[in-house]
Amino acid sequence: TKAITLIEQEIKLDPAFHYNYFVRGRIYYNWMQYDKALNDFKSAVAKKGKHLESLYYYGLCNIELGNLNEAQKTMEDGLKKAPKELKHLFENGVGMVQLALKNYSEADRSFRRALGLNPGNPEYHINLGDANFYQGIPALAVLEYENAMKADTASLEVYFHWAEACLELKDYQCAIDKLKIVLEKDSTHAPAWMRAGSIYYKAGRSANVREDQVNRFKEAIGSYNRYIQLSGAKPDSSTVRAYYDLAMSYYSLNGFEDAVKYFETVLAIPYEPQDVYFYYGKTLWGIRDYAKSGDMLLKHLERVEKQGTDYQSSVSNEEVYKILGDSYFFRKPRDMNNALTWYNKSLEINPNQKRILETLSIAYHSSKSYAQALEFYKKRIELGIDSASADILKNAGFCALNLANAGEGGDELDLEMEEDLGNGEVIEPVEMASAAPAEDYYKLAIGYLND
Repeated sequence: TKAITLIEQEIKLDPAFHYNYFVRGRIYYNWMQYDKALNDFKSAVAKKGKHLESLYYYGLCNIELGNLNEAQKTMEDGLKKAPKELKHLFENGVGMVQLALKNYSEADRSFRRALGLNPGNPEYHINLGDANFYQGIPALAVLEYENAMKADTASLEVYFHWAEACLELKDYQCAIDKLKIVLEKDSTHAPAWMRAGSIYYKAGRSANVREDQVNRFKEAIGSYNRYIQLSGAKPDSSTVRAYYDLAMSYYSLNGFEDAVKYFETVLAIPYEPQDVYFYYGKTLWGIRDYAKSGDMLLKHLERVEKQGTDYQSSVSNEEVYKILGDSYFFRKPRDMNNALTWYNKSLEINPNQKRILETLSIAYHSSKSYAQALEFYKKRIELGIDSASADILKNAGFCALNLANAGEGGDELDLEMEEDLGNGEVIEPVEMASAAPAEDYYKLAIGYLND
């Protein structure tokens, strides 16, 4: 921060001097604040078009920001302009563009040309290792990473790439071991914590064991918070990954209050990652803000529809419809008609959803719509009952007895449940199959209560 302040003072004194913009751009680039770095490198090139290092970093920033057409044009232009002693930079840059485009064999050739012009460059060995890895040759990738370490024993960069490769191979312990080496070498290097957070988050998403998921997400949260603390980085397009991964990590740990805060930070940047409105909506559901949850889930569906058939959502409609049903069912006052609409859409996709069937059973039962309640009890019981859900049998039995007693003027039996899902409203009956004769209700009740 002090360095930035000093450079800005120099820029005020001489705003035409290109090198000050280049130096400030390098600082922002190392902090992964690529938007700011891009602007500085662009200014440096505008003030001195022959300063090819600025052009090179301008291209690298475009790669990081996903502007691959501009990046490719920049690197190819630099390759034509560069004298022999600087051509290796742009050969490497062309390789980085091809790597981002997933043209791994083309990237491989460019990195080898860069190494031919500048032998032993550790960065080029790392990049060649990445190209080898993504071509499906992990043994050659490891060899290049080792070459990078030999060329620069103090480098931390190689360990990040190695950790990423371990993740792709699903060797999570390897990835974690490489991260620990980096963080032990320099625990105050903010970008290291940013990269660590990203890798821990990916490991959490990939882990199959819940305990491992919990540990990795906690480590991701700790790493990202350390990055923000050390860098002082504010939420913007260059740091959005940290804030979004924090939101998703808290969401995955059911830390919904913290997740809401970070989702709102991401959307305020503004930035809209894939399916963000679903995850934000479900997080709001987790803190019982059901009305706003429903709004976000509807926004998710609108966004999916606008994207068309090419949009590959990571969330099933079954899940979206179910949570939407909840958002109407649990809000106060309850909107039962909309809840039924979305629950039924979810059940059309998967009719064997125990929680929805149980919720509807109790809702109808508590509003004394016993015939409708009994139909849902039957569907839920068909899916199996264990000792933890035995109260469903008791409630179904009471429901059947209430139907039988209704024909004979008998007393009603109270519903037994942990939380009263009814709120005294009248639920409109829905069309059901014809009810069994009254004498069958006693038989049903005896069967359920015996079970």
